[in-house]
Amino acid sequence: MGLSGGVLELRAVILAAGRGTRMMPLTQTRPKMMIPVLNRPILEHILVGLRDAGAREFLLVTGHLGDQIADYFGDGSHWGVAIHYRPQDLDRGAKYGTAIAAGLGRDFVGDEPFLLTFGDIMTPPENYSSLMAAYQADPGSAFLCVNRVEDVSTGGAVFVRDGQVVDLVEKPPAGTASTPFINSGIFILRPEVFAAIDELTPSARGEYELTTALARTIQEGLPTRAHELQGYWSNVGDPGEVMSLTRLCLQRLMAAREKTGRLLTGDRFRGPVFVGENVHIHPEARITGPAVIGDGCEIGKAHVGWYTTLGERCRVAHGGRIAASVVLPGTTIGLNCRVGHALVGSGVRLRENAQLLGTLEQTTVVGDGIEVAAAG
Repeated sequence: MGLSGGVLELRAVILAAGRGTRMMPLTQTRPKMMIPVLNRPILEHILVGLRDAGAREFLLVTGHLGDQIADYFGDGSHWGVAIHYRPQDLDRGAKYGTAIAAGLGRDFVGDEPFLLTFGDIMTPPENYSSLMAAYQADPGSAFLCVNRVEDVSTGGAVFVRDGQVVDLVEKPPAGTASTPFINSGIFILRPEVFAAIDELTPSARGEYELTTALARTIQEGLPTRAHELQGYWSNVGDPGEVMSLTRLCLQRLMAAREKTGRLLTGDRFRGPVFVGENVHIHPEARITGPAVIGDGCEIGKAHVGWYTTLGERCRVAHGGRIAASVVLPGTTIGLNCRVGHALVGSGVRLRENAQLLGTLEQTTVVGDGIEVAAAG
């Protein structure tokens, strides 16, 4: 833990080893944390938010296709931080669970407090700043971020009294927990947690649970404060979450008038349209924002509707219509194609007159490199 200008600096550990099975087929070819939201990986949103809150040195605990993470982030210098990596042993028979992953940070953090987050959690970046401010005011405590939900049985129920966490229960039976708070997966922990991890035994599902270790440190008297997050919170658990999170983030862009590129205006453009570099748009194309169009995209005489993001080097041919969709880099939407409420992987090719039409409740998902022909 360093001291810079009178401000305590924490090292940050990000757990990014999970397989993301509910995100298949997209996670067959990439780590879940590398799925993009507004054309940036989930993990990049987290890292930048923590950096802006004061973290400067990171350990990424990787697993499934972890080389992709290391290839993308490198040593962190592009983001003005230092990044280290530690792979988690995912072989059959190895100890597994959130506590084992967290324990891999022991040598990295030493005997100092540290920030830890799961690598698939997205929340407004100001929550990281408010957490750091709370820690600055009380550096002797651990901190556990919480958010309010209607049903705590879906995660880790957190029991709070006068701002202090008094107990944690992982996925209690529905209707049995008298708390509105759930564990948000973002923490400031003290090194005492490692001794608690060493004493763990597997849970009922055969995993070593970080929440069990935290509950033990609380029972042993370690002050642990609850820090309630504001705004959205998502563990980006399935394709529908990617879509809803994209909508939320685009709404924030509109409200804040932030820019991810050139903001286009004029008769062809309704609402904010954020455009990258080297983008070619047909003079008769129509773009309805909020929308994000990545670098190197080509859009013919087509309609790109609101709540759509196009990754780098995507192509939308004449007659194409796309709305409320997330399209990953290098995908081609052919002549007269229709795409709506769809999460489309990288390098996908929609042939002439093909359709990918989901609904607000049920997202249509296409994996990387698939060719989609017109029906019938």
